[in-house]
Amino acid sequence: MATALAFAAAFAGIFAPSGAAVAAKPNVVTNPGFEQVGANGIPVGWEGDPSVWASDATVAHSGSRSVRITNTNPAVYRLLTQRLPIRGGRAYVVSCWVKTENVQGPDSGATIALEWTDRQGKWAGGFYPDGVKGTSDWRQIKDESPPIPADAGSVSLVVYLRQGMTGRAWFDDVEVTEAVQPLLIARLVSPPYRGIIPPGPGAEVRARVQLGTDTVPLRDMMVRLEILPASGTGSPLRHVRELPTRSEFTMSIPAGDLPPGHYVLRVAVAQRRTQETLAAQSFPLEKAGPGGPNLGVMVGPRNVLLVGGRPFFPIGVYEGVAVSAPEAVARLEEIAGGPFNTVLNYGMVSGTLGEVRAYLSAADALGLKVIFSIKDLYEGTTYFPKSVGTWTRAEDMVRGVVQTFRDSPALLAWYVNDELSPKWLPQLQNMYQLVRQLDPDHPTYAVLYQVGQLARYAGTTDVLGVDPYPIPNNPVNMVLDWTRSAVATGLPVWTVIQSFDWSVYNKTAQRRPPTRDELRCMTYLALIGGAKGIVYYSYFDMKRAEGFQERWAELKSVASEVKELSPALLQPEPDLPSRVVVSPGSGIQWAVRRDGATLVIMAANPTAQAITAKFTMPEPVGSVAVQFEDRSLAVDGRSFSDTFRPLEVHVYRVSPARAPATSASGSRATATRPDRPA
Repeated sequence: MATALAFAAAFAGIFAPSGAAVAAKPNVVTNPGFEQVGANGIPVGWEGDPSVWASDATVAHSGSRSVRITNTNPAVYRLLTQRLPIRGGRAYVVSCWVKTENVQGPDSGATIALEWTDRQGKWAGGFYPDGVKGTSDWRQIKDESPPIPADAGSVSLVVYLRQGMTGRAWFDDVEVTEAVQPLLIARLVSPPYRGIIPPGPGAEVRARVQLGTDTVPLRDMMVRLEILPASGTGSPLRHVRELPTRSEFTMSIPAGDLPPGHYVLRVAVAQRRTQETLAAQSFPLEKAGPGGPNLGVMVGPRNVLLVGGRPFFPIGVYEGVAVSAPEAVARLEEIAGGPFNTVLNYGMVSGTLGEVRAYLSAADALGLKVIFSIKDLYEGTTYFPKSVGTWTRAEDMVRGVVQTFRDSPALLAWYVNDELSPKWLPQLQNMYQLVRQLDPDHPTYAVLYQVGQLARYAGTTDVLGVDPYPIPNNPVNMVLDWTRSAVATGLPVWTVIQSFDWSVYNKTAQRRPPTRDELRCMTYLALIGGAKGIVYYSYFDMKRAEGFQERWAELKSVASEVKELSPALLQPEPDLPSRVVVSPGSGIQWAVRRDGATLVIMAANPTAQAITAKFTMPEPVGSVAVQFEDRSLAVDGRSFSDTFRPLEVHVYRVSPARAPATSASGSRATATRPDRPA
C-alpha cells in the first residue's frame, strides 16, 4: 500500500486533461436579461403566465430588470419558456443567475432547464440542473447538458420553480451557448483494467483518441503517445506519434519488455509545426510481475468481474433505506429471498460507522454483495452530508469510509458517480484516483445518462452503467442503444434497468409501471447489448408504490432467468455472429453465447408488431429447445423459425447435429453384433 500511495502522490495533478482555454460561443437566448417587456408584463421573446410571472424593475443582477415568479400554491406549476434556435447533436452550456426568498418544497428550488421534443412535437427529453432553495442572494446556476438528440424537433429553455415549490424567485442574465468540443478526449483501451499490464513479451498499451476540431484543424495537429517514469516527468521510455487524418483513432505502443513497476501513459496533442503541446491526458500504468495481478475483486478478461478469482455476474437492485433504519436488515432479507446477489444502497453513509458495519455484516450473512455508495461525497452536490462519522471535509470522508470498510467481505464495488454532469469531471477524476489508491482490491462503478459524452467519463471509473428509463415515453430499444454506446467505451457495463413507476416522482403523472413483458424485454436488450451486470432501479421506489407484491414477483421472475443464464453470460462470445443470419429487416435483436457444446441465443422483439423470424446457423442443427417455455422447435437443416409477440423474448438452446461415426478408412461405420459380451 505504501508503494501505491507514493506513486499516487507523484501522479496527482496530471490525470486531468490540460489545454489552453478557448472563447465561448455566442449566447442564443433572446432578451437574456429580461430588459424588454411586452404589454402583458412578460419579457419579450418569452412565454409565461402573467398571474405568477412579472418583470421586476426594482431587482436586477445586471442591467435594470429581472423576471420574478411568485407562487403561494404548491399545486400551481407555471413555466417561463423560450424556443431556442439550436441544433441537435451538440451539447450546450446553460447558465442563469437566481435570487430566492423563502423558496420551499420537496424539490431543489428555482432553476433552469432545457427540454426537447421529437419531430412530432412530443416531449422526448430534457436537462434539469439543480436549483436554489430557501432565501439566497444572487447565485449562478451553470452546467453543461448532454448532446441534444440529432433528431430533436425543437428545443426550449425553461425558467421555473420546480414542481411543488412555493416562494419567490428572481432570474437574470440567462445564457445558452454551444459547448466547445474538448480538443482531446483520450481513454485507455488496453490494458482494460486500471492500466495493469499483464506479464509477457506481447503486451501493448492502446489508447483511443478523439480530437475536437472547434479550435484547431486536424491538419495542424500531431498526437504523441508516451510511456513515462512513475513521476510523469522526464524523457519518455517509449513513444510513438501520429499525424491525424481522422478525428477518432487508436494508437498503440509496445510494453512487453517493461520491467515490473509503475509508469504513466501520456497522450498529448501538439501543434504540428511548432511542436507546442496544446492538450494532454495522462493515465497510470502498472506492469505486473510474474503470475499477474491478484486482487480481491477486479475486472478480468472480456470485462467479466472476478470475485476471488471466480467469474461473477452482478444481479442487483437499488435500495434507499438508511442503514440505521430499524427495517434495513428486514429489507435486505427480502432482497436476498429473490435471485439477487447484489444491492446498491444510497443510504450507506447515513448511519454511524457501527451501523454501517452491521449492515455490511448482515448483507454478507445473507449472501449479498454490496455496491457501497459514496456518490454524495462531493462538496456542493445536493445530498452532500454535513458529516460522516467524525469527518466533515469531503476528502476526509472518502478516506475514512474507504479505509474503514475496504476489508468487508460483502464489499463488491464503490459507487462514485450518479449522473453528475461534465462540470464535475475534475472532482470525479480526483475521487477515482483517491479510491483506487486507497483500495486496489475493489473497482469503482458510475452510472450516467449522458450517453453522448460517455468517452469523457472513461477515466473516472472502472465499471460504467447507463440508466435508460423508457417507460412510458420512449421505445424499449433505448436500453439496447444506450448499452451499446457504453460498451463502445471499452469499459465493462452494468446496465440499470427501470423497474419503477415515474408517478412516484411526479404525483400528477398517471401510474404506469413497466409491465412484465417490458421489464423482461429491457433486461434482455441489455444482455444482448453486452452488459456484464444488471442492476434494477429500484427496490425502494417499488416498495413505496401501489402493487408492490405483484411487481416484485414479476421482477424476481425476470431476474431468475438472468441468474439461470449467468454461466453462459460469463462465457466468451463464440466466433459465430457474422455467420448466424436472422431474418434481415425483421427488427429482432439477438446475441449468441456458448454453454459447452450448446449455443444459447437470446432474441427479443422490441417492436409493437408481431414478427416471425427465421434463424440460420453456420452448421447443421440437431435440436432447438426454448428455455423457460418448455417447448422445442422443428429444425430444417441449419434453420429454425419462431414467432414473437410485441416485446416478446425467446431464449434458444441450440444443439449441433451429431455427425455420423466414420471408420478409419473414411467410410460410414456399420454397427455389428460383437462375438461376445464386452
